[in-house]
Amino acid sequence: MIPLTAMVKMGATQNDGIRIWVPLFLLWLLFVPLALLFSPLLCAACLLLRINLRNAPSAFWSTLCGLKGASVVFEKRNTSILIQIS
Repeated sequence: MIPLTAMVKMGATQNDGIRIWVPLFLLWLLFVPLALLFSPLLCAACLLLRINLRNAPSAFWSTLCGLKGASVVFEKRNTSILIQIS
């Protein structure tokens, strides 16, 4: 299943700071019309790069589903940003 929420945590350390929950399902709703609009360009790119058009959607879907549970930490001096996709 695709990830539906992400938590962004900003603060001086990983233990304190502000938590913001981002609803990713709203981004997916915006992505669908754009994907339909750019699908001819994606098909042309697959043909130019000799990528099998049957395997491309399943590879994209498995990559998207693989994002669930990912955590990314950015640290610079006194600031830390944690992004967790769930």
